[in-house]
Amino acid sequence: MLRSDKIALSLSDSTASARAENVGQFAHTSLQPVKAYVQRPALCDRIRRQLHGTASQGEGQYTTILVIWGLGGAGKTQLVLDYLRRYRNEYKATFWIQAGSRESIERDFIHMYHMLFNIRISAGQEMVQADDAVLAVKSWFSRGRDQWLLVVDGADAIENEEDGDYIDLQHFIPDSQFLQVIVTTRSRTAKEISLQEGVEVGGMADSEAMGLFYKSSSDNTQCSGNGR
Repeated sequence: MLRSDKIALSLSDSTASARAENVGQFAHTSLQPVKAYVQRPALCDRIRRQLHGTASQGEGQYTTILVIWGLGGAGKTQLVLDYLRRYRNEYKATFWIQAGSRESIERDFIHMYHMLFNIRISAGQEMVQADDAVLAVKSWFSRGRDQWLLVVDGADAIENEEDGDYIDLQHFIPDSQFLQVIVTTRSRTAKEISLQEGVEVGGMADSEAMGLFYKSSSDNTQCSGNGR
C-alpha cells in the first residue's frame, strides 16, 4: 500500500479498531491523473451531489454507494482522480482497490489489512488468507466514525454469474454509514447495487473536446521542440 501519512494503529485481536491518527490516501499503485486530462466539472459536481446530498443521507446506517459507468477509455478513472483532487480533504482517508479481477481485489484487501492493523510479515510467517483479510477490513470500517472514501476501480466482471471471472462485488463492500464507495465499471446494470442515480461518463462536451485537443497539441509541440 502507498501511504501518504504515518499510520498509528493498535492490534489487540483480528478485528481491532484503529486510532484516530489513521489519515491519508492508500492505494497499491501510484495514482496520478494523466497530463492531458481535461477537467469535467459538471460530472464532478454530480458525483459530489449524490455522495453528499439528501438522497445519500437517507440511506441511514447503510454505506453510500455511487456507480460511475461508461465505455472503456471514457475517462472514468481520471474523473474519480479529479474528484479526489478537489475533495480529498473532506475525508479522513481514501482507499483505492483495483477491481479488474478477484485476485487484484483480494490482494488490495490483504494490503489494507496489513496497513490498518499494522501487520508486518517476517520470513517464514504464514500470510493471512484473503477471506480473513476481507472480513477484518469490513469489520474495521463498520465500527469507524470518521468519513472514509473507498474507490473500487474497474469492476467490469459483475454481471454474469456463470462467467469464470465473475466478481460478487457486494461481498467486498463494507457496511458503514460513514463510508462512501465509488465504483467504476463498464456495466450499466451495476447501478442496481446503489440507491443513487449514478454517473454515466460519455462523450465530451464541445468545450471539453477542444480543451483536450489544445492540450494534446501543446504536448506534441513541446516534444517536437525538445527533439530538435
